[in-house]
Amino acid sequence: VSSSFEVMSDGPIPKHLFSEDGHTVKLPSYVDDYHRWFYEDRAVWREMTYRGVVTYKSPMDMWNYQEILWEMRPSIVVEVGVWQGGSSLFFADVLEKLHQGTDQPHLVLGIDVSDEHIMPEVLYHPSIQIMVQKSTSSQVLERITELREQIGGPMFVILDGNHFRENVLLELQMFSRLLREGDYLIVEDSNINGHPVAPEWGPGPWEAVSEFLAHNRHAFRRDLEREMRFGFTFAPMGFLQRTNAHITIVDPLSVMGDECEGHCPQILEHN
Repeated sequence: VSSSFEVMSDGPIPKHLFSEDGHTVKLPSYVDDYHRWFYEDRAVWREMTYRGVVTYKSPMDMWNYQEILWEMRPSIVVEVGVWQGGSSLFFADVLEKLHQGTDQPHLVLGIDVSDEHIMPEVLYHPSIQIMVQKSTSSQVLERITELREQIGGPMFVILDGNHFRENVLLELQMFSRLLREGDYLIVEDSNINGHPVAPEWGPGPWEAVSEFLAHNRHAFRRDLEREMRFGFTFAPMGFLQRTNAHITIVDPLSVMGDECEGHCPQILEHN
């Protein structure tokens, strides 16, 4: 049995990813088996470190990210969900090498609801700034807007904080308005809730991205070539590149209306 998922992308799709019907991407069953072993059975990702600091990432994704960063050459990396900060340190090192010998300022902005677990070498790193805030707060919106004006250049955003569907939808709504054409957005842990791991989780990032793209299909290009580069990822359907930044973003939470039954988070107003 092969796993499959619907293709949702307006960009070019590598032909070798298509099934015979031309509408799904099929993978050998051993890919999901290895994914489950890596994530659940052996939980290797919990032991992953960078320069001795815990990352909680897939090493394949980390390698993918540095390739993307080197190609797009961003000045700002925004990481939602920091934990100990291994990946923030990783991104800071990549940016330092990327802009070495230039006068281009660069910064990693880490956003978390607590800095309790963040290691000192991350907290006091000259190229890392930590904001202790909810990712969808007005303070975060204002700070990123300021950084875009002060630093300039492309931006790379990775969402790896609160994984519940409604929160990820709200993050997608807000960060989409901060992204410019060519900027990159990663939605991590869309592998949970049975895609293919942690089937008991409940609606999470996968469902949020699916709903968001259904309403905003032409605002992003799903980068399937990157997503499938190493066979599996912790961010299925989560490698997204902003296309036309002038396209109005539709908020799926507002569209659903009564389906929220009063449980949808408050949506920020944007000018």
